[in-house]
Order: sequence, then structure tokens, then C-alpha cells
Amino acid sequence: MAVIISGRLIGPNGDPRSGVTIMLRAQVTSSAVVVQAPSSSVTGTDGSYSLSVEVGTHEVMIEAYGQPYERVGAITVYADSAAGTLNDFLTAPGEDALTPVIVLTVEGMRVAAQTARDETLAARDDAVTAAQSAISSGNLQPDEATGLAKTINGQTFTVGYGSGADISYKTFENVNGVAVVRIEGVGSGAVDAVAASVDEIKESLPYTENIDGFAEVEAGEDGKPIRGLTDDGTSFFSAILIGRDVEAVGNDDSLLIQSRGTGKRNIQYNPAGGYETDEFEVYFSDAYPGYLQIEAGEDGKPIYVKKEDGTVIDLRDGDDESTTGSLGSVPIAYLEGNIVKIIKSGDIIQTIDSTAFTKLNPQAIPIGGKAYYVRFATNESGTYRLVRMSEDTLNKIYEGKKTFVHVFMVGQSLVPGGGTVNGNNALTVTPPVPYGVLCFSGGTVYDQTYAASTLAESDLLYLIPASELLKKGHTGASGVSPSTESEATAIGLGVYEATGYTTLVSAIGSSGVSLSGIFAGTANDAAVKLALKHGYALANSLGMEYMPVMHFIHGNADASGGSTSIASYKAMMSALKLNYENYIHGLFNSNDYSLPCFIGQFTNAIVTSGTGTVSVGIGRAQYEITQEESNFHIATVLYQIPQQDGDHLTNVGYRMDGRIAGKVIGRYLADGTLSSLRPNMAASSQTATEFLLQLDGGVNVAVIDSVRITDPGDYGFILYDSAGNHLTLGAPITIDSNNVVHIPKIGTAAAISYAYTGPHGVKPAYNAGARGCVRDSLAFVDEVTGQILYNPLCLFYSAV
Repeated sequence: MAVIISGRLIGPNGDPRSGVTIMLRAQVTSSAVVVQAPSSSVTGTDGSYSLSVEVGTHEVMIEAYGQPYERVGAITVYADSAAGTLNDFLTAPGEDALTPVIVLTVEGMRVAAQTARDETLAARDDAVTAAQSAISSGNLQPDEATGLAKTINGQTFTVGYGSGADISYKTFENVNGVAVVRIEGVGSGAVDAVAASVDEIKESLPYTENIDGFAEVEAGEDGKPIRGLTDDGTSFFSAILIGRDVEAVGNDDSLLIQSRGTGKRNIQYNPAGGYETDEFEVYFSDAYPGYLQIEAGEDGKPIYVKKEDGTVIDLRDGDDESTTGSLGSVPIAYLEGNIVKIIKSGDIIQTIDSTAFTKLNPQAIPIGGKAYYVRFATNESGTYRLVRMSEDTLNKIYEGKKTFVHVFMVGQSLVPGGGTVNGNNALTVTPPVPYGVLCFSGGTVYDQTYAASTLAESDLLYLIPASELLKKGHTGASGVSPSTESEATAIGLGVYEATGYTTLVSAIGSSGVSLSGIFAGTANDAAVKLALKHGYALANSLGMEYMPVMHFIHGNADASGGSTSIASYKAMMSALKLNYENYIHGLFNSNDYSLPCFIGQFTNAIVTSGTGTVSVGIGRAQYEITQEESNFHIATVLYQIPQQDGDHLTNVGYRMDGRIAGKVIGRYLADGTLSSLRPNMAASSQTATEFLLQLDGGVNVAVIDSVRITDPGDYGFILYDSAGNHLTLGAPITIDSNNVVHIPKIGTAAAISYAYTGPHGVKPAYNAGARGCVRDSLAFVDEVTGQILYNPLCLFYSAV
């Protein structure tokens, strides 16, 4: 039933307001009213108005004196509402608000319109007066040149520009023969431009009724709709903020719930009634008659199926079809003495001899499909450890921090511990951490140059405690022997000690082969990838996170050949790392992993081509790539390590270098700290009398050791002028407590090097052939050799 709202609109001074349009627009469509059919009335000469209004809530809009519609409030009409004035239905004013809100709004519109009218008339009058003044001056000229010719200094003249121009006229003053503008008159062209701009502004106003299907729409600054009201009364919002961060966003055919701050999707509903998150997707389909529910894994293959007849197939536990409610059984580990029995569905399916461990508390942990591993705690002489064992009993590892590091060593004969001198017997004959440092069943090292030591699939079946006693090796005048030491076990020990991560080591090299010979597509490349594949599979079988790390030891073949440039060697190193990184991405089915690569820096001048004193370009290339690519790092430097011949380390040298490398790699994996000693050229500088070289890394303060290492001259430092000549260095060269090397000099240095040159034909060692005397103060004593271990300053050449 409609209610009559009527009355008179009277101004503040009692004068009637005529010609004011009052419009009531329903906010919600009902059986009696629709939003697109507003009720309106125009006040008469006496200010009277009358509206027939249906029950509901209505917005009150007014328009007067050419101003846009303005919302003044909302009223609610009930079925039992009595007739009254519009002001009766609006919010009642306070005691000090003598003028009703609608009257105040109309009055404001009237004042604004009157002000605009007055300003327009005043501007018009000013323009007319100026134009009349200019014309009446009698000095109207066709152009500026004529006006200047007919006036003298200080006189004025006017030039007209015709209709349609932005400027109708200009009045000039002749100032020493130059026409200077004093007055400009606005032309019709400018007026038309302003009118067009007004039209554009009106078109861009947020509320419009010109969009099909919408009664009104409000747009944002970018012109896109943000909210509105459809023709049938439905409210429209492009997005709704819920709380402080969650927002609901409507797309063309779906609803997305997401984080406003990060944009991360929480859930998205699709038009078919299904929904999806970042972890799973649920959808409905009639394409599978007879099935009630199908769940798929990450690979899209079904892992759980429920049929209409009640049959359930749960492939997560390896079930075949079973009756309703049977979801398969998880294996249970049962300890009987020192024997672990794996029981499933009441049957013993595996028996594990656990005599290596005592006081077990076993669990069987499923890891998808039919696979599982056994997990238990063990007390080893008062030290409690968590152990994981594969279901075939072949692989036993310390759980550690649930991370499985795989240090895979790549390069030449130094990788498998090659040598030519008899008596280079293995030193690390006892596994240092039986279930924390591991190798493949075939041993720690493989040399692809010799058939007897080539890696085969059968060498990678399971894990064993790492030591240097068990190797698949070549026995002969050169190459790796089953009885020699390599760096592998010592590296694994250092990583385990620093991180607590279970560590797998594999050393796969090719004796006497240049870098291009171990590249993608070679036998060495295939062997390394095979080891990565099996390392990843074994980590998965034990529920561990796989973390591969590359350790690169190479250089002899390319250095002796003399044809490999620094630039080409760097390019090949970069490509080799990327080759393995891409392969790992394929294993992970993700491109997120960034492969760290550590370098055992080549420093050997004895095999570098040339005569006399030669520069070690391969070592320089290895240093430079660490400055150019963030994932390359110097791990060790070989010039302060005992050598057995011109190419290889002694058994003590391999053990020492492995222990140093393991500590550097382990510390980096643990907390990102790089402890190898290296220059920081960006923080270095020079004065007129000395060069100040800042050192980074190392443990404790760096020192100059000329007792253990024979001084090769200036402790291994060379400064170069712009022509490449050596500068004369003074004495003493010192290192302060901030690890800054102070090098006295004569002249200006354009470049600096350390341990970069050496005598061809003389192997680097502590004495003859020594290359540099700078090291840190690590002072760690190796438990096997008794040697004191340090981080030597790496070989480098750099412009300054």
C-alpha cells in the first residue's frame, strides 16, 4: 500500500523553492517496487510537492539549479506509516538544526549556482569592457608588424585574431620597437574547449545510468567498475574486504578468496560447484559413472577411489580392491631382542637384524604407495641417535636434521685420489661416522679413464659407511689404486660435523682429461648423473630431503695444453654447473634449486705450459668465476699441501685438503658463512706509499707464515703498473688485526696478484716451489695425520 509524502519546500527565509526535482529511488526491489522505477516530483511555484511511495527503503535525491543529483539521505516507509512531509521521514534534526536537511542541500545548490552565475557574468563583463576599450582606442591593427610601424615607444595597439581562436585579441605596448603583450582576450575557441572538457568530466562521473543492465555504477580512478546496482536491484561489488587482509574477488565465472597483501590464493570456487587451493582441486563430473569419489596425487594419477557399490581402492597403501571401510594397513615395526620384524595384516613381511644398534624403539613410517622405512632411536655409549633404515634393510643412516647432503666430486685424477708414486696408501680406513657419512656400495671413488674403476649401476644399489679402504679402483703405474687415499671421506666428515646433516660422498673423475672431456654427453657426465639419480632415489626411500652439492677439482690437462684461455675455461665451468643443475631440476620436478659449487683451486705451475716463471691462468679463471657467479666458491687452495709428483697430492695431502674442504662446505651449508681466505678488492685501496689489501673469510686473524712456508719473495705478492711491469715493493709487508695486508710500494698499482706465478717444472710445496705465505689461524689438528690445518689465501690476479 502506497503512502503519500507531500508538503512544501520553503527556503531559510520563508520563500518557496520552485523547480526542485525530488526523486525517491528504492534500494531493494520488491513485489511492489523496482529500483529502475523511481518516484519523483518537481516542486511548484509555491514549493509544493507530492509523491506516492511504496513500502520499503528509498534513497532521497534532489536536483536544482542545474546542479547534479545529490543524495540527501534515506527514508523507510512501513505499511502502517502515516502520511507526512518528506522531512518527517528523514532523520529528525537536532534542537539546534532549524533548517531541514533537504532545505539546506537545496539552499547550498542555489548558492553554488548563483555564485557560479555571478562569476561568469563578471568575467563576461570584464572581457566586454576590455574588448570595448581596446576597440575604442582607435588603434586596431591587422598584425604586430603594422602596429609597431604606426606607434612609437610607449604607445599601445590592438590586434584581433577573429572568431574561433583561443585568443580573440591582444593589446601590445611598443617597447623600444618590440611588441610586448599587455592584455589578452579569451576567444570562442577556448570557451568551446572548456565546454568539451566539462562534457568529458560529466561523462567520467562515477554514477551513470547508461550501462545496460545497471541502474547505477561507480567506477574507480582507472575507470573500471568497483560497485553498483543492477536493474533488478542486486548490489554489485568487484571485491569485498573481510577483516584486515582476506578479500573476496569476483571473476567472470568464479569466486576467489585470497590475501589482499600477498595475493596468495586461499580457495577458489568454480562455476560447476567445485573448488581448488594451492594443494588440491575438487571438481564434479558425470564422466565417471559408477564412481562417487576419486582422489589424485600430484602427478594426476588416482590414489583413492570410492565406488557407488561401496568398494574402496586406496593405492596409498598398496591395496587392491577391498570392501567398504578397508583402507589398507600401515606396517608395524616390532622389536624382538635385536631383531626388528615388520608386520602387515598380521603377517611378518620383513625381518631386520639390528645388531648394529641397541635399545631400539622402532616405528614403520609409510612414504607413499607401498614404500616405508623403519625409524628408531638407539643408545650408542650414552649418545642417543635417531636412525632410519630402508625396508630392504640395506640402507641405514642417521636421521640427523632430516637433510641428506650429497657432495658429488667432479674433475680429473685428483678427484679419485690419483698418483704415480708407490706408498700413497689409504689413511682413512675406519668409517669416521658409520651412519652419518656414507658412500655408495661400490665405494667412494671412480675413475672413468680406466675400465676397472668405471662407475656401473651395480655400484649404486645401497649405502655403506664411507671410508677410503673400500674402492673400485685401477691398479697400475698411474691412476687411482684401491689402496690410495682420496678427499671424499674427509669432505663428508667435515660437512657432517658442521651441519649435523647425513652426508653422502661420491668422487667421479677422469684422469688426464681436459674440462671439455667431462662435459655434457661424455662418459664422466653420464656417470655423475647416474650417481645423482640414485642419491635422490635413496634419499626419498628414507624420507629425507635431498641436497646435492658440487665439488670441482680440475685444471692439469688444460694448463699443460696451453690452449685454453681464461675466458673459455670460465665459460666451460659455468656450463658444467648449469648442466648438473638442470638435471637436478628434472629430478625435483622444479626449477627452484640453485646448485652450490665449491672449487679446489688449481695452483700448479709445474705443469702449466711455458718456461721459467709462468702464470697459472686456470687458477685465475677459477678465482674470477667466484667473483662473477654467486654460486661458485673457493673451498681449498693446493699450493700449501704436500705433493707426491707434478700432478698429485700425497696421501697426507689428500686427507688434509679434504678436511679443509669439508669444513668450508659444511660451514657454508650450516649458516652461509664462507671461511676460505680471499681478497675483497672492493674494500681495498692504495696510498702514495702502500697498498692496503682487505682480506675476507678465514678463521681468526690472517698471518704471514714464513717458517712453515719458504718465502718465494714478497710473500707471493706482486703489484703491477699500467704497463704490466712489476712495482718495487718495500718492507715489511704486514697484516693488521682487521685482516688488512699493508704492502709498501713505489709507484701507482694498476693490478695486484698473489701466488699467481711460479717456476715451471717445480712442484708447489712448503719449500721449493712455494707460492705464498699467507694463511688464517684455523689451527685445527687432523685426527688421522696429526697435521695442523689452515685456510691459505687463494691464488688471484685482479685489476685495482
